[in-house]
Amino acid sequence: MRRRLREFFNDLKYQTIGLPRFKVRTGDCFVTSFPRSGNTWMRYMLFHALYGDHQWDLTQIERRMPIVDRPDIRRSIKAMGDQPFRLFKSHEPFRHYFLTGKTAYLVRDGRDALVSYYHYRLHMNQTRRTMSQWVRRSIRGRFRYGPWHDHVAGWLAHQEHPSVIVVRYEQMVDEPARQLKRVLDHFGLPVSDEQIERAAAEVTIDHVNRGFERWASDQARQYNGGLGGGSGKGRDQLAAEDHVFFMRRAGEVMERLGYGGGRSDEGVAGSGRQ
Repeated sequence: MRRRLREFFNDLKYQTIGLPRFKVRTGDCFVTSFPRSGNTWMRYMLFHALYGDHQWDLTQIERRMPIVDRPDIRRSIKAMGDQPFRLFKSHEPFRHYFLTGKTAYLVRDGRDALVSYYHYRLHMNQTRRTMSQWVRRSIRGRFRYGPWHDHVAGWLAHQEHPSVIVVRYEQMVDEPARQLKRVLDHFGLPVSDEQIERAAAEVTIDHVNRGFERWASDQARQYNGGLGGGSGKGRDQLAAEDHVFFMRRAGEVMERLGYGGGRSDEGVAGSGRQ
């Protein structure tokens, strides 16, 4: 509860007003997304590609790649020292100060992201709401990072900016090495193709979920692996009326991204700068 209160007051200061949480450098690199859109998976792959001689766990990754909207971000940055580049994670909606650095924005079919987010909150934060209640509140923007469609639309509006690339979760599933290379190239971090291929092969969804389970256990919580990765699993768990509710509000963004409107559609079109 204390942490949530700190987050609430920090958000009033930074998200509402739009002030930067710290001074962004041109070499700063951000992996940004709405929750449950592949952020942790990409971070694992990045660390395995950049520092392949070490077996990274989530606690170590979060120490070396701090979360932008944590109340202790300034202390984390101080501990990073004077590095040639700094890596950050964020779930924040678009803010102009991100454009000073370089951002890889990860996007996933909103139905899958929302249902996966519900399962995460159910086990990690022990929400007592039903899936229908939680999904509808999320679509209405009642939770911290706002509604999925506003979050995505805010970032897509800047996808042509040279500081931003858009990465599809579904493309990460199909071709993880290629998407990892796109991110590393965008960040200006030279890594051999061999290292990239090795990192993508080692860091499977199961590998990430096992890391989440250990991380949750250290906090006396449980994580059950979410939806197990892939696409289409979450949207099929939505009740028909919740799917209609979602599409009425997010349909325009879904169409823009090329996601199918049906509950079992797998349609994924390319978007952004490939």
